[in-house]
Amino acid sequence: MKTRLFLISSSAVFLFGIFFLLESFPTQAAMAQAGGQADKAVIDELVLANRILASQELRIIDTHGHISFRNPRNPNRYFIARYVSAGVVSAGDIYEADLDSRPVAGDRSDIFSERFIHGEIYKARPDVNTVIHAHTPELVAFSVSSVPLHSESPLPIFDIRKFDGGVGGLVSSPALGARLAESLGRANAALMLAHGVVIVGTSLPGVVNTANALRETAEVQLQATALGGKVTFIQFGPRQAPAAGPRGGGNGGGGNAANRPWEYWKRLVAGEIARPNTVPVSTSASATATDQAIISDVVLANRILSSRELRVISAYGHVSARSRQNPNRYFISTDVSPGMVTAVDIIENDLDSKAVNDSRTQYQERFIHGEIYKARPDVMAIVHAHTPEFVAFGQSSVPLRSVFNRVGFLGAGLPNYDIRKYTGGGPAPVGCAHCISTAELGKAMVKELGSQQAVLLYGHGIVVTGTSIPDMASRSNDLRKNAEIQQMAISLGGAVTYLDAIQGPGVSVSGTGGGTFFRDWEFWKQTVANIVPLR
Repeated sequence: MKTRLFLISSSAVFLFGIFFLLESFPTQAAMAQAGGQADKAVIDELVLANRILASQELRIIDTHGHISFRNPRNPNRYFIARYVSAGVVSAGDIYEADLDSRPVAGDRSDIFSERFIHGEIYKARPDVNTVIHAHTPELVAFSVSSVPLHSESPLPIFDIRKFDGGVGGLVSSPALGARLAESLGRANAALMLAHGVVIVGTSLPGVVNTANALRETAEVQLQATALGGKVTFIQFGPRQAPAAGPRGGGNGGGGNAANRPWEYWKRLVAGEIARPNTVPVSTSASATATDQAIISDVVLANRILSSRELRVISAYGHVSARSRQNPNRYFISTDVSPGMVTAVDIIENDLDSKAVNDSRTQYQERFIHGEIYKARPDVMAIVHAHTPEFVAFGQSSVPLRSVFNRVGFLGAGLPNYDIRKYTGGGPAPVGCAHCISTAELGKAMVKELGSQQAVLLYGHGIVVTGTSIPDMASRSNDLRKNAEIQQMAISLGGAVTYLDAIQGPGVSVSGTGGGTFFRDWEFWKQTVANIVPLR
């Protein structure tokens, strides 16, 4: 009898336990689902913030910037995109990291080397929910100038050279991230010397508004200074206590004033979100790439460098790449404008710049390419461009020097090839007056180039080399941006800090993975391929 009662009691307890689990399971599932939905909403907003900051309307984040958002359900974690340009970030690119900036789901190799900016600021600032790191040219100009940016409060300037042995590179360790957070202090933004800016906030709409306001402030101050007169900055006294009565209304009042631009910007980029992101998880500029792949990249490089976003090549200029199968040959387009180049326009030349089995007309200045490939086995790609910023420096006694940490290779300046030294003071014997239209002039230009990665051409533009097509394209864009920033910094009229002694940082995927990943090239490829057919 006792045994029967025990069995009945045990069965009842067991059945009750099952009933309890069945009753509680939907609640746990619902909680998990609710958490997943909350995360999805945050991720979707973070995607929009990436696209907005990278849009042509705001121009705050370039192909190397990033934004993160603290997880509202777990303040010891944050969301950020993988190593991909902000302009193509989609929900699938977002991952979750802890405050040591380690991916929660396990190690991965496709993450930003400067992710520690975010984790260390979140550690130091519990009030911060979102962090932007950007290389906005107008703000970089103020970071290297002794003239302060007249925002609502002075911005601190973080000089990484004090903490990384004078290199002036990337915030690529927790220690450097902590130093940056310390420099930021309680401010909502800090300039990074020759690097950019970090901006923090409590919400995505708020931090994007702050970033846009800072860029506009810098732009207006640069324009006002360029006028040459006295610039008067508006300064207010302490804010007065509001009068009694209803709140809100008006342009500066409450209501939706703060969110109004955010809703507008969201609408601007909403159509782009639907476009699939085809950027691979990892890629490299392989030395074993087929010649057909090289030809495709030559076409892309022509289109990319002549695009509105980069503005490196105009209707004139040309791109080439060395053959991988035969290093004594190279590929270049027939005589058409770069923005129109297709695969059928590509010609194969020997290093004397003579076509191999092709009778079509060629660029007069093809000798630039052949003579560099002869003298420099390390060079695999070349661009010649008439970019206005480079022409200006080529004609000025002011040298083009590094004010942007991605072009530390500039040192004290680039060599400047003056064609008149090799023509007896007259014009070139063939073609236009400045054209390097003979092998002899090409050899002279190569002598001026030496072991450098680029050479200015007096009154004519620039020649930039690279170890691959993506490397050359990225370097050309960074050089143009540096020239733009240097002009801005000089125009402010103060002292300019140059990075003559440093080497430029690399573009490795991250501190946790190997290989070389040109996220700017992958972004440009996707953008150009979606606009114009390449064949």
